[in-house]
Amino acid sequence: MKFSPSVLLIDTAFLNRAIADLNQLFSQKLQRDLDLIHPSLLLTYLALDAKFPRGDNNSVQALFLHDEMSAQLPHSSPCNLECQLSDNAFRSVVGEVSIHAFQPEGMSSLDEFLHESLRLVAAAEEVERIGVVADTLDPAEAQALYAALSACPAEKEITLFDMSPSAEALPAGIRHAILGYPVMKALGIRGDEV
Repeated sequence: MKFSPSVLLIDTAFLNRAIADLNQLFSQKLQRDLDLIHPSLLLTYLALDAKFPRGDNNSVQALFLHDEMSAQLPHSSPCNLECQLSDNAFRSVVGEVSIHAFQPEGMSSLDEFLHESLRLVAAAEEVERIGVVADTLDPAEAQALYAALSACPAEKEITLFDMSPSAEALPAGIRHAILGYPVMKALGIRGDEV
């Protein structure tokens, strides 16, 4: 597969948990139903938070890595990765964004598949920027992810999106961003409501 200069690599199971948790928390707190997420908005917000460049001539790939339990995006429309979203594209302020969904199909766990996919994407000469959406709450999984991030070439601009407020253990040269902010924006939560 030929990659774009900017790639979003998404652990869909983790993204789904974050969306569900934030939807439940804020719908109760705000006492209203939140917007359904349109994946194009969420991906655009992630790309902007990862500092991907704006421009009509740019291209971004969003690679959703999922297992059977995470093949749909909760509170989203459209929501089915394989049937509705994969192999489609849209245009936004960051250029053309293409969506692709991949499943490990029994060859490894979803976490191992993410780490191997990260190595593959980072090794591609054409890739300049990577946004990684991954869970770092489990210490063992975080350590394995940090090892994969540390092995990435230093010239790649990498942003890790997670739900941790602190990025103290993050390898040098890796940017940290809170996944909650683009998800909240995609759910229609305004800054003055928080």
